[in-house]
Amino acid sequence: MPALILVLSLLAAAPPGDRTLVHAFGKDVAFADLGPADALQKLKGLPEEQLQQAEVLLLVDRLKRDAYAEYLGEKKLEVTAAELERCTAGLKKKGTAGKPADNAREMMVAWKANVALFHELGGRLVPGANGLEALDALRSLMNRYEAKKLIVWPNVNIREAVLTRFGGAVIDVSSDERSVKDFEAGPRCLH
Repeated sequence: MPALILVLSLLAAAPPGDRTLVHAFGKDVAFADLGPADALQKLKGLPEEQLQQAEVLLLVDRLKRDAYAEYLGEKKLEVTAAELERCTAGLKKKGTAGKPADNAREMMVAWKANVALFHELGGRLVPGANGLEALDALRSLMNRYEAKKLIVWPNVNIREAVLTRFGGAVIDVSSDERSVKDFEAGPRCLH
């Protein structure tokens, strides 16, 4: 664990927005690109270790969103208007914070990409923020994008910190038929 803390401290060392964390899908991604400015400013009040973990999680989330969008484009898969409407309605009914339409799009894109990745590459399904994620398939996809130079890390330590987030303790539910059926049926906003 000390090595991880040392690696993560590299993210906190640079002033926000001053350094490219990763070049992904044709864009340089800096700390300031990881979320709204007010949300990033709130992170500054966290203890150092929590701040570092939050920064890495924000970068992981950003990379996953970009990778999902790229993958869906490659596979010519789209989120339909009907799916977005159903998901938005489900989020409104549940009283979800934020902008339901934006949250619905993010959830539907992640779900479609994860289902397609799981069917293409297999591997473990693990609980994620918006339902199950195809962990091993997503890792393979990220490796593929690195090989194609769609993801380029200017700092190998940041790469290691991010990839460590994909390999922590996980609960594998891919052998549970009901979990797989629920996963394939749609994201939480549809249930």
